[in-house]
Amino acid sequence: MWLLQHRVTVMSEVTFLPFKAEARRRVPGDPDDWPTAALALALDADIWTEDKHFFGCGLSVWRTAVLYRVVEGEEG
Repeated sequence: MWLLQHRVTVMSEVTFLPFKAEARRRVPGDPDDWPTAALALALDADIWTEDKHFFGCGLSVWRTAVLYRVVEGEEG
C-alpha cells in the first residue's frame, strides 16, 4: 500500500483528453487502449505493457522482461 500511496500519481482525464484522437489513430487494434497512449503522449512518457496493440504505435513501449533487464543493469 505504501508504494501505491507514495509512488503512483493519478492523472485527471483533462490531462490526456486533448490527445484522444491521435492516440486512437496510433492504437487502432483496441478502442479501449487510447487512454494509455494519450497519457504517454501528454506526458512525453514511455509505456510499460505486454499488450501487443501498443507495439508499432510510434511511442516507446517496454515489455516487463526488457525493463527488468535494463533496471538490473543500471543497479548492477
